[in-house]
Amino acid sequence: MKNNTFLKSVMAFLCLSLSIFSCQNVLHDPDNLEEISQIPIQLSHRILSAEIFKTRMADNQFQQNDLIGLFLAKQSQLFAEHRHIDNALYTFINNEFKTGETYYYPEAKTPVKFFAYYPYSISGAAASSDKLNITIKSDQTSIENYSKSDFLTALTSNVVPTNKSVHLEFNHKLAKINFIVNPIVEGDSTLIKENAVVTVSNINTNAFYSLDSGLISDLSNPQSLKPYGNWEIIEKRVCGKKAILIPQDCSNAQIILSINGREFISKFPAINLQSGTSYNILLKFDSKIGITQISHQIGNWVEDNSDNEGALEEVFESQSINVQNINFDVSSVYDVVDEQKRILGTVCKEYLFNETIDAVALVYYNITTPHVGRILKTYGVDKTINSGTITWSNNSFSYQANETANEIATLFLNTNGDVITSLSETSPFISEIPNLLIDTRGEETIKYPIVKIGNQYWMREDLKTKRYNDGTSISNNTTNLSLKTSGYYENNSNIFYNDAAVLTNKLSTGSWTIPNENQWNVLINYIGNRSAKLKSGNLWTIKNGIQRPSNLTGFYAIPNGGYFENQGSIIQGASDHFLIYWKIKDSAFELTEKGVLISALLDSISGVNVKNGCGFSIRLIKK
Repeated sequence: MKNNTFLKSVMAFLCLSLSIFSCQNVLHDPDNLEEISQIPIQLSHRILSAEIFKTRMADNQFQQNDLIGLFLAKQSQLFAEHRHIDNALYTFINNEFKTGETYYYPEAKTPVKFFAYYPYSISGAAASSDKLNITIKSDQTSIENYSKSDFLTALTSNVVPTNKSVHLEFNHKLAKINFIVNPIVEGDSTLIKENAVVTVSNINTNAFYSLDSGLISDLSNPQSLKPYGNWEIIEKRVCGKKAILIPQDCSNAQIILSINGREFISKFPAINLQSGTSYNILLKFDSKIGITQISHQIGNWVEDNSDNEGALEEVFESQSINVQNINFDVSSVYDVVDEQKRILGTVCKEYLFNETIDAVALVYYNITTPHVGRILKTYGVDKTINSGTITWSNNSFSYQANETANEIATLFLNTNGDVITSLSETSPFISEIPNLLIDTRGEETIKYPIVKIGNQYWMREDLKTKRYNDGTSISNNTTNLSLKTSGYYENNSNIFYNDAAVLTNKLSTGSWTIPNENQWNVLINYIGNRSAKLKSGNLWTIKNGIQRPSNLTGFYAIPNGGYFENQGSIIQGASDHFLIYWKIKDSAFELTEKGVLISALLDSISGVNVKNGCGFSIRLIKK
């Protein structure tokens, strides 16, 4: 009887009993099994070579709901030519792999070969092809994505049809990188653990694996890769970040280490990544001068004692900054630093508004005279103020024109951080670094862009932490809207905090605090109480007679709505008409009777009465 006819008439249940070493599965065969030509396939397995550097498979075992695929072909045939079993799906459930169909050997006494792989791909290998697609996740920060980036295969050949289980040994086919940061300065371990972020750029995330040859080819889709794990201190070294990579040439890749807003970049070490091999990359960090050295060694999965070293430093390639190339999407404020990491000044994209000037401009401030700025460039019609000087007093400025009124497209500085008109022999090498609020609370780290408005520095986004500043979690009251204990509500990734959460005084961070009534009034007065200058995007409901959003200040106010008390429950207000911010009293850490209302129905910024249990947004301001 031919196999295809037989498969149409037989549907049964096959269990694969699996363990780390070689737990075998024995099917209870019919009494007349030896009298028929079709012999059911039985399998057992183990995973090899993980040892101390494991992927998600705890103790090198598959986990609940893991999926594998299975191929079978006659030994004399290629998988590309003919597959007797084509990408059969098995699901790991309660320590067994289960499938809905019983599979049989093609013919008695005909040798066959088995190929199995993890994780399962529904597309399998195309007809007349033996290539399986391999994809690793560019964001491996979650355990799920890290696990799905692994790729295991098992090949067993020259199997004569038998009632005994066929043993499959799975091997890791990708490479693993373990990142270790070694502090040079005593006491830097905690700094690194709490603030270090590592990424690897220009890593190919797609490839094909040949069932017949076992080769990986056709690498593509380069991405920046974020590793999995949490930093921990082991004998003063900071360890715990790891990533799965497809074996590839990494000569064009870079390792980026960010600590407190400073970025250090190096070429990837000269490693020829091999399947099933784990590599330790050691970054030597000095808080005074940055990264001094990078080296690596290869650990178990496969033992190898080779190592390489290379420099990892902040890159300074020029004695000038092209103002046009600064990416203000990252932040509206950039620090300008020299080779010694000394901050010389800042470049701000800010809104200038007084009796004579109404323009968005790029302004440079020397760090030693932060109240005096040099206008580099303007956006809009007020180009005559280019290269002029502004001097701030309280929250207003005076302006002094420059004769040329020419745009300063290329920024040159002297060693004192002053703007000069052309390059000199003593001009320092300089680089721009985005000034961000890096908010670390326990295991949570969120980076916020910032913006200068008048003489104030604000977060450019609403607060979205789910932890207090002592690292403890804030209660999620979203699904229990009648709950009025300290907590937050969440809607469409927007986080709203109730009054009890605000009054813990644990939502501020570092030198950033919830603004008081006076600080809000300073902002409102500076912009002439025109809410359009704060409103951003096309999410606002447009009303006749109300000025359209311009976001001149770069505040990026979005109509997120808010949560309100209603007959004992909390309801979400309309999210295209308004947003409301909490504010505190000037004299004490108490909430004001009214919150700050920005409404689609008003040109001005107004107030709104608040009640116990309501949930509103928060913007922090620098003290």
